[in-house]
Amino acid sequence: GVEWVLEQAHTPKVDVVEAVEKGKSAFVGPEVYKKTLGVIGLGAIGAMVANDALSLGMDVIGYDPFITIEAAWSLKKEVRRAVSLEQLVAQSDIITIHVPLSDKTRDTINEEVLAKTKKGAILLNFARGGLVNNEALKDALKKGIISKYVVDFPDEEVIGIEGIIAVPHLGAS
Repeated sequence: GVEWVLEQAHTPKVDVVEAVEKGKSAFVGPEVYKKTLGVIGLGAIGAMVANDALSLGMDVIGYDPFITIEAAWSLKKEVRRAVSLEQLVAQSDIITIHVPLSDKTRDTINEEVLAKTKKGAILLNFARGGLVNNEALKDALKKGIISKYVVDFPDEEVIGIEGIIAVPHLGAS
């Protein structure tokens, strides 16, 4: 008892504030203010993301060839319309996908689309696996076209690859 207390009294104390400040660099990411967010799919979720991004001071461009009238009414007027997927990816610093997976949407993000993507873009996929072609994505990461890919539907092809951040699927949570 007493020996332990004396030993602790002579042990240098850790400055918690200093230790936390040193460790925060592991969590630093890019500033989103004034960046352009490209939203692919402007249904219920995509529209909410677009509107919330405007509230964060982002410029927002959206693309959805199948947008419903109801979804269009839910968008803030500041959301700009892209006439093509290629226009959206060429102008966006951050791209987020909000479309269902079907035969028509599989590989929406493919080699051709990535070739037109703004260099260094961040790609977010919280919609479905299969919307992004993994081989084309890995090539785009190597070329610096995509700087980071965040996915909550990871598979064995993307686990452990530098630049890919796999997170649990928490959409319904």
